[in-house]
Amino acid sequence: LDYGCGSGILAIAALKLGAGSAIGVDIDEQAIRASKDNAAQNNVDAQFYLPDGLPQGQFDVVVANILANPLRMLGEMLAARTKQGGRIVLSGLLDEQVEELSGIYSQWFDIEPAEIEEGWARLSGVIFRYKGRPKFNLSDGLFVLKTLNIPAKSGIIAYYFDLSEHIRRARLTFHCAHGKIP
Repeated sequence: LDYGCGSGILAIAALKLGAGSAIGVDIDEQAIRASKDNAAQNNVDAQFYLPDGLPQGQFDVVVANILANPLRMLGEMLAARTKQGGRIVLSGLLDEQVEELSGIYSQWFDIEPAEIEEGWARLSGVIFRYKGRPKFNLSDGLFVLKTLNIPAKSGIIAYYFDLSEHIRRARLTFHCAHGKIP
């Protein structure tokens, strides 16, 4: 699950790199349209939804490359969407936001030390418990995004500088409405 999918690049890259399926969600209808167009241009079958249309279920991997403010508010929901033993990856963070967001997400996840590059940070971890009452049915056990078996410090590809390195190595070309993504 790519929460805050924007252009859909993470879901598209996951499928190009071997994931069985990928779902993206965004609050912006234009982002959903662009993501669908980008997936079609790249010949992958990623699914994209507005939050209210997101299918029920839990996911093996949840990624969110969005700003800190939404991440502060989405912690409980993202935890509820993560399968027991599943992984979360949070990026789009400034290094000075790491301590606060690590504290918030450590309620549900065993958070690993942050990866920081040029002032940007990535947090990742494995869910160990979910406290609270889910607001939706989580019993169907929907498996959407497989853990990618690609060497990376976090064990999965989800942060743009890790992702772009693997794309360069695989020599994949991604297309979007504004041209090719190098």
